Amino acid sequence: MKAKGTLRRQLSSIKPVLDDLRVKKQQMIKEFAETESQIIRICAEISGNNQFITNAQPQVDEQDLTVRRLAERKSHLEELQNEKVIHLVGHLQEFVFVKIRIDVVKFLLLCRSSVCRKLTAIFVLYMNYRWCFLLILEQ
Repeated sequence: MKAKGTLRRQLSSIKPVLDDLRVKKQQMIKEFAETESQIIRICAEISGNNQFITNAQPQVDEQDLTVRRLAERKSHLEELQNEKVIHLVGHLQEFVFVKIRIDVVKFLLLCRSSVCRKLTAIFVLYMNYRWCFLLILEQ
């Protein structure tokens, strides 16, 4: 009986530590899952395929829940966030470029003189040439 009592005491002293480790493991799993979800979401946004945002579930390797691995994944997330910002700035520049082009053409079309009509034609040709050139550079 004495051995069982000692074993029970040993188990009761270890139980709080095990419970604490389980809680920490669940916290790490949650943090990994949140990071992976953000990575999936940003990758989908960058690629323009937003359907993956709702369909994809993060994969968490419970065998590798180290702080080092989490730091690597967060670093990757930060790189993707920077790439997303660059991607969004590119779209914004494209939008502004098109908006300016439309505004200039509207202005030139409202002008009735032959000089304005010639400027409109030249501007449209120039902008179309520049647009094609930018598309070629992107590929």
